[in-house]
Amino acid sequence: MSGAISEVMSGLTEALAVGSLILGILQCFFGFRLLRFWISVTGFVLGLYLGETISSKFLSEPRYAPWLIGAVCGFLLCFFAYRIYLAGVFLFCGILAASVIRLIPFPDGRAWKVLLYVLMAAGFVLFGVVSVRFSRPAVIFITSGAGAAASVHALALMRTNISGNVNLQNLVMVVLFAAGAAVQFLTTRRNA
Repeated sequence: MSGAISEVMSGLTEALAVGSLILGILQCFFGFRLLRFWISVTGFVLGLYLGETISSKFLSEPRYAPWLIGAVCGFLLCFFAYRIYLAGVFLFCGILAASVIRLIPFPDGRAWKVLLYVLMAAGFVLFGVVSVRFSRPAVIFITSGAGAAASVHALALMRTNISGNVNLQNLVMVVLFAAGAAVQFLTTRRNA
C-alpha cells in the first residue's frame, strides 16, 4: 500500500514540476502580455480567500455561504485588479520580486531568516514602485527573471542534468532571462 502511495506522490510531484516549468516558460517569454490575466487571477484568488476566511468567522449556516461570499469577493477583486492596472502591477511585480529573493539560499539561523524577510519586503516595495514608474521595462525584466528562476527550479526538481550543478543552473537562468526579455521587448509596443 505504501508503495502505491509513494508512486502516486512521485507522479504528482513530477506533474507539478512540469506544470511549474510550463508556467515559468510562459512567464519568461510572455509575461508582459499575460500581466492583466495574472493580475486578475491574483485578485480573484485573494478575494476568494479573504471573503471565505472572514465570512466563515461570522456565518456557520448554511455551509456554502462563506464560499459563495468568497466567490463574490473574488470576482469583485478580480474586476478591480483588472481595472486598477497600476495597483495590480505594483502588487504583481512586488510579489514576483519577493518570490525570486526567497529562492536565494541563505545559511541556517534566525538572523539569516530575518535578513531574508527584510530583503523580501524591500524587494517587494522597491520592485513594486519601480514597476509602476517604468511599467513596461520593469514588468518585462521582472517577469523574465521570475519565469527563468521558476523554470530552472522546476528543471532541478525534475532531476534533470542541472539538478546538482549550480553553475549550470545559473547559466540556464541567465540565458532564459536574456532570451525572455529580448522576446518580450521585441513583441510588445513601447506605449503599452
